[in-house]
Amino acid sequence: MVGTSRHRPRAACAAWAVACAAGALGTTSALAASPGPTALPLEFSAPPSCIDAATFRRVLGRFPSGVTIVTVRDGDGVDHGMTVSAFASLSLSPPLVLVCIGDDATIAAAVSAAGSFAVSVLSEGQEALARLFADTGAERFAGTAVSRGTTGLALIDGAVAHLECAIVARHRGGDHTIVVGEVLAARAAEGGRPLIYQLGEYRRLR
Repeated sequence: MVGTSRHRPRAACAAWAVACAAGALGTTSALAASPGPTALPLEFSAPPSCIDAATFRRVLGRFPSGVTIVTVRDGDGVDHGMTVSAFASLSLSPPLVLVCIGDDATIAAAVSAAGSFAVSVLSEGQEALARLFADTGAERFAGTAVSRGTTGLALIDGAVAHLECAIVARHRGGDHTIVVGEVLAARAAEGGRPLIYQLGEYRRLR
């Protein structure tokens, strides 16, 4: 069945959605173990997967995102960086952002040990850099022009924006770690146009 796991039929996913909606709306579900505004079935758990990976990727691919390079420095002063599109603002006060780092990402260990990270929001002319920093076998900083921020972290020259962040929290999210950073310094280039990623391709604003 397209869009659902072979091991988790659509009926199971629909039943879970109904149960969740009943609790969220403050009604009593017939499946609930006891009445109450948030009661949910004691013997009913969310299916591990109600959607296959291909469908999930295809649907989320419709959502355009910016493209960043996230950089950290290890204890020996060596720079590490990777192309990341899973970046978002989180809070205005205090100023917080988050990046999501996959468990198998090349910078996962460095980020895990770091106390800070920097984000360079790439410009529309920096697709080659985005591809370079996404290549697991590449010497990413060889020939890459960077500047040092107030934290000493590498900032990609020519980016439309830079943020330097102190790591204040880490949360597990499936096969990723959600890294929350408090912004210590930020600057934006005047008139810069960002690089966009959508449907598996790099794009530009029209």
